[in-house]
Amino acid sequence: MRSTRTPKTESGGQTALLPKKIAKVGVSPLKCQGIKTRLVQFIADNIAWQGRGRWIEPFLGSAVVLFNLAPHRATVSDTNVHIIRFFRDIQCGALHEERVRTYLIDADRELRKHGQRYFNEIRERFNRDGGSLDFLFLNRSCYNGMMRFNRAGGFNVPFGHKPNRFRQAYVTKILNQIAWVRELIRGKDWIFRVADWKGTVAEARSDDFVYMDPPFSVRARRVFNEYDPSTFTSGQVQVLRQWLERLDASGISFLVSYAESQEADLLRQGFNSQEVTVRRNISGFASKRRKARELLITNCELIDQGG
Repeated sequence: MRSTRTPKTESGGQTALLPKKIAKVGVSPLKCQGIKTRLVQFIADNIAWQGRGRWIEPFLGSAVVLFNLAPHRATVSDTNVHIIRFFRDIQCGALHEERVRTYLIDADRELRKHGQRYFNEIRERFNRDGGSLDFLFLNRSCYNGMMRFNRAGGFNVPFGHKPNRFRQAYVTKILNQIAWVRELIRGKDWIFRVADWKGTVAEARSDDFVYMDPPFSVRARRVFNEYDPSTFTSGQVQVLRQWLERLDASGISFLVSYAESQEADLLRQGFNSQEVTVRRNISGFASKRRKARELLITNCELIDQGG
């Protein structure tokens, strides 16, 4: 296990990227189960990284960690093509506030008038064409804000039964989130890629930092992990462990967040770890929303393990 030096100012006045203070954690325009909003500040406070290399994140999800840490260079990926297309569309300017506003105002009118029938029409169109605007609509109007796809790759979450979902204040909130992401991406060397996690991790080099937030595969209890048709299985946990050992042997810093479990115990062996309590705001069963424990596992020295 390697230790990380205390960050210092480098030649030319450039300071380390991490640790950093975040006054207020920003929220992604996409909602995903297992969203890391409540872990962002802990990660920012307790991990040291000079930021000379690339931020590598192979399980992008909502991208909330990427957006709040905002490294200058990053290679991020996900197997979910719709997530990557959404952020690429913001990056290239195809998805911007005015276009989203017009779309959601029209959607609000139709949803109030037709309810579930309109939702089903949009879901059918999305599963045929895969547009980012329809993806945003489904993500924000489906049941409990879940993101789930069947084995054929079709979005299959039912309507959330809130015909007035896109009221003006809610639309403004979404527009502000998109504007925040658009400004963050501007001028940065960020690569968004549809890829298997192993291929992305394999690109990591000595100055890079690898953050992995895989879908939880926990045999002892039900954990939702099917936001993509290619699920993360217990066999993949074994492979992930092998990759952690490989990264550590190559002198590459990493951080993994995983549900407290026997699987996490396997991943943490020989590395530093810290338990963090989070509250799950998205669940397949509303009555089951509760606090949960996760482990942050790293080959870096945690700066403030008592925090």
